[in-house]
Amino acid sequence: MVKLIACDIDGTVLEPDERILPHELLEQAERLMKKGIVFCFSSGRQFSNLRVLAQHLVDRFYYICDNGAVVYSDGKIPEIISHTAMDQDDVFQIVTKVIDIPGLELEISSSSTGFLYIKTESFQNLMLSYEGMNLVRIRSPRQIPEAIVKVSVYSNRAEDVFPVIAREWGDKYHVAIAGAHWVDITLADKGTGVTALCRHLGIGLESVAAFGDNYNDIPILDLVGYPYMKSSSPEDLLNRYPNTFTDVVDVLKTF
Repeated sequence: MVKLIACDIDGTVLEPDERILPHELLEQAERLMKKGIVFCFSSGRQFSNLRVLAQHLVDRFYYICDNGAVVYSDGKIPEIISHTAMDQDDVFQIVTKVIDIPGLELEISSSSTGFLYIKTESFQNLMLSYEGMNLVRIRSPRQIPEAIVKVSVYSNRAEDVFPVIAREWGDKYHVAIAGAHWVDITLADKGTGVTALCRHLGIGLESVAAFGDNYNDIPILDLVGYPYMKSSSPEDLLNRYPNTFTDVVDVLKTF
């Protein structure tokens, strides 16, 4: 029996040019919560942006943010359930090396803020298009005053950048493609996040349904009892899981 639903956002629910969740998704989430099922976002996005997406259900959702590095409770004053920070010296080394590679942009995330190292106006405009993001522009990684939970590398093609990032830092950190343009580096992953949330709620992982579409969703989908992979995902991901979907809403209606 499903007791918790964890839903990825980008690629799973929203396409790259979409910024508002479908009304039908929120409608189904509200119906399921009335039945006692917990609903949470499981995303690489920042907490403040996810709360904007939640709209009128903002205080009733739980939030697995930054690819599982930060987990927030529900409520008008949400509490941090789990927080997994990267080593600050490692962050400095990663950021310093990426800055020197042409064509790569950076978002360096704490639990509350996205620190941007911007090289182009197009990247700046992209980041500003995400409503509710708490963003600060920096000119040096030494300007970052907070513990960092995620370093995100933006490029024209994430699949081209991934091997370079993984070869350099994959032994110590989780390096995952998080969309067509993003490669994320974290100490935690979405599996870390859902495990912490289930422990907090007293729910077994076997009672969790999770939806994803990309490689950063593997850690959560491998753990839960009901994993769903989007039908447009790469073939190796589709072969990994028995359940696929085209529209999350259609599956939610069956619960």
